[in-house]
Amino acid sequence: MCLAGALGVSLSCSRDPEQQLATGDPEYIQVKLGIGGDFSVDTEPLTRGAATNHLYAINVYFDSDKDGSCESHYAYGLFDNTDDMVVSLLSGYMYRFDCTAVYNGKSKLYYGQYGGNSFPGYAKPFQTNNSASTRLGNAFTLSSSEYFSGMEDGTATLKNSSGTPEDTNWPSIERYRGSVGYTAAKGSDASVTINLTRYVFGFRILLKGVETGTLSAKMTISNPELVRNYSTKTSDYDSGTQLFSLQSLNSKDVEATVSWSYSSSTFGGWNLSGSQKVTFRRNVLTTVTVEVTPDMASAMANMNEEPLGEDNEINMQINGDGIIEVVVDPVPEP
Repeated sequence: MCLAGALGVSLSCSRDPEQQLATGDPEYIQVKLGIGGDFSVDTEPLTRGAATNHLYAINVYFDSDKDGSCESHYAYGLFDNTDDMVVSLLSGYMYRFDCTAVYNGKSKLYYGQYGGNSFPGYAKPFQTNNSASTRLGNAFTLSSSEYFSGMEDGTATLKNSSGTPEDTNWPSIERYRGSVGYTAAKGSDASVTINLTRYVFGFRILLKGVETGTLSAKMTISNPELVRNYSTKTSDYDSGTQLFSLQSLNSKDVEATVSWSYSSSTFGGWNLSGSQKVTFRRNVLTTVTVEVTPDMASAMANMNEEPLGEDNEINMQINGDGIIEVVVDPVPEP
């Protein structure tokens, strides 16, 4: 039999979790999930049950064999309203709640028919192991065979300029992920908070000191590839903060190369160029400033990292003999 009536949630009856749970006279408790950690929830007044612009995908696992391992699938759901994150659990079992969220996801992600599905929905990172996209349901579906499969993958399906879906390895979105364990005890309902960690990095390119000629810079990540080019003539340039989701939501940083070049017909006797390996760290804005002084035949690149109130400095000077001196004073992430 299915648990739809007992639990008040929709279910997949092909092989629902009740088939793995204890028989007899089970006691169910209602567990309300909340979101915390790095995720900044809206502070403006909202009526109870009001939807937000954010999207949350949650997988629920349980310890079906009571061996201390919560790996059996129990339920999943896609939400835009935290008030609806309520699930009925059988007491006496350990559970784990995994969540990934996209801040302002309803504005950022592609919504529509995708992957051959006849219904409109959200695709990556909200695909399941059985479907390329998922409907927004604001309810849990009990299932031991279907679950969200994009929890750890930073790829997202965005809407391109023609309005069609495009899978993007380095999307300019804010991704979050978190997990929490819970043991359902008899006697009372409960509340559980899933603390989410922000998995993004940012960089900013500043080009300065150009009175004549062209100063260019390029940021390159190799695998998967992400390239951004910047150039200016006769004036300073500020790219502004470029924010990207990490490609893997298990990593803390990504390796990149920032290269630059300067050329001028006025100062044709010399051209400047250089490159430097840079580590973009999770939740850190790295500002790269490339400044040239043609009258002195020199150039300088300064890299400044701003991780949550702490400062790391990487100063690089291109000397007249072409030797690059690098001084690194890193402050490791806690």
